[in-house]
Amino acid sequence: MTGIKMLSKKKCKILFVEFPIYEKLDSALSTTPLNLDLRKNKQTLINELNLTQRKVILSGKRLMHDLTHLNSNGAIQSTKAIASQINNGYETLYLTLKK
Repeated sequence: MTGIKMLSKKKCKILFVEFPIYEKLDSALSTTPLNLDLRKNKQTLINELNLTQRKVILSGKRLMHDLTHLNSNGAIQSTKAIASQINNGYETLYLTLKK
């Protein structure tokens, strides 16, 4: 967190990207203590850096290659979503890619 705050103070543009994972894995992990800590840390990061949040819905039924990896369709859509944020002149942003 210290490094990220230093970059933010230097007016660096920072793009955080949350990629989708397989729905069944996401469901299984949603109630674990580690996931609760990760969600809390994410919210702390967003609040402390006053990040703008945007959600991008990836379309299509088959975006995942396996439990944690996007297939080529998912990768192409993710790349386009990230590129559009960069090309639109974002400042510091938390981008969530969802299925």
